Amino acid sequence: MRAVRWVDLPPDFIGPLRTRRNRDFEVAGAGYFEARNECMSAPFAVVGEASLTALKHAFGRYARACEAAPDDPLPLYISELPADVFDADFAPYDSVHLSVSASAIEAVVYVAVAELPPSSRPVWDLLNPLLGRLRAGPMSITRIDGVPGCALEIDVAIPTRGRMVGDALQIGHEVERLVEAAYSRGAQLTAPTVADLLRTGHGDVLTGQPENDWLDVKSRVYELRDEYGKLQLAKDVASFANAGGGVIAIGLSSRRTRQGETIGPLRPVNVTGVSIAQYRAVLRDWLHPRLGGVRIDLIASGLTPDHGIIVIEIPAQSPAALPFLIRRADIAGKIRSQHFTIPVRVADDNATWDLGEIHSLIVAGRAALGAVEAATKRDSAPPDVPAG
Repeated sequence: MRAVRWVDLPPDFIGPLRTRRNRDFEVAGAGYFEARNECMSAPFAVVGEASLTALKHAFGRYARACEAAPDDPLPLYISELPADVFDADFAPYDSVHLSVSASAIEAVVYVAVAELPPSSRPVWDLLNPLLGRLRAGPMSITRIDGVPGCALEIDVAIPTRGRMVGDALQIGHEVERLVEAAYSRGAQLTAPTVADLLRTGHGDVLTGQPENDWLDVKSRVYELRDEYGKLQLAKDVASFANAGGGVIAIGLSSRRTRQGETIGPLRPVNVTGVSIAQYRAVLRDWLHPRLGGVRIDLIASGLTPDHGIIVIEIPAQSPAALPFLIRRADIAGKIRSQHFTIPVRVADDNATWDLGEIHSLIVAGRAALGAVEAATKRDSAPPDVPAG
């Protein structure tokens, strides 16, 4: 962590194009950054390790020297360009910036959305678990309905003790990632967006979100060495297929709260010996009819090479294919191949259709087939010949 101070040195010229750089602030051992045009700007290489607490103090001295109110914030825009080619007027800047004053530092996130949520409450509910885990907040949410389109601006207060500018940016990016996943398509989190977060290594932003009828998290892999483990995999996948689709995430934990089951921290599982081809083979051999579009991914955790997360995404199936049957059933603790069961997802758990429901389905199917046969006979019958 590096100290920051206001120095107000004369400008210098850097880089092969002799770019003019104001030297208003110094980050010890890293370089200078500037304040002009009612904002501050800096390369990340200079400010990434700057202490947030020291930055607040330096800004207070700057504001007093300029006879400005220390609590009136200025934005700090940060670029990934190297310090020796950074030009404040032409540099590309990070999508997240900081709002800095002598009393507080906030990460400012701006996300374009397909349509605005009806109020700020669902955004609060989405982000509060994440911010609690990151020890950040409170936050303010502004819904913007402008000429370029709709957007959400989220300002998150960053407790500064023991934190650097890079830490504040990282918190801002996690907020940005979760809001984009939930609202960039104009809706709350969906099975495809959650699967994308998990596949791209950002599953930690889901901590605290509720389990629901399209998401099931598991802390253990399916044991496919025996018939019972294969039955469990087939049953869980068929449950989602019979209920509009969903995601099974293996390597996440869950917690029971007053509101129901919520997603806990990531718990990558030992994937030694796990075969995605075997998972697919079980679904092919145990389910009828064959599922369409199921995607199974094994994502390395980055901690150890033998641990990771398994994501099974089951898209919505054609109504004409429903229901999906398991070719075997668990009867008195034995797997019987001459029986079948129909699993279905209900709320955050699995259930099976009882005989009455199966019977009703068969009756409805027979009635439909009878109507089709009757219509076919009418269309193919010769016309009546008048007597005469």
